[in-house]
Amino acid sequence: MALLVRTVLPYALLAVVGVGGIGAWAAEWFGFSYTWFTPISAWIYWAGGIAAARKGASGPLAAGMVTLFDGVAWAFGGVGPQPVPPDSTAVTKAVTVIGVTLIGAAIGWAAGRYVRRTAGKHGA
Repeated sequence: MALLVRTVLPYALLAVVGVGGIGAWAAEWFGFSYTWFTPISAWIYWAGGIAAARKGASGPLAAGMVTLFDGVAWAFGGVGPQPVPPDSTAVTKAVTVIGVTLIGAAIGWAAGRYVRRTAGKHGA
């Protein structure tokens, strides 16, 4: 479990502070859509899954945890101006967080599968 936490925290911080904070401020400041950061978030989830799988931990669990932290920060107030629709209820936010977490876990599953299939081919 400690291995998983040490693997998850850097990627969760990157997602919450980097994309959710700095990215949200940049989107607001420069006037572009926050959704442009979606591929960056997905890459962070992928990287968290890769890192966990390379250390023998669960890629889906790691990426799901990173996504959960990111989703909760988005829905319930994180770093920076979170673009949450003003009419969102707590239930709507919770359902969104669950859905996004499942997507993150699926990304982590793919990352773990990639690590297994390429084991030993990249000097890892």
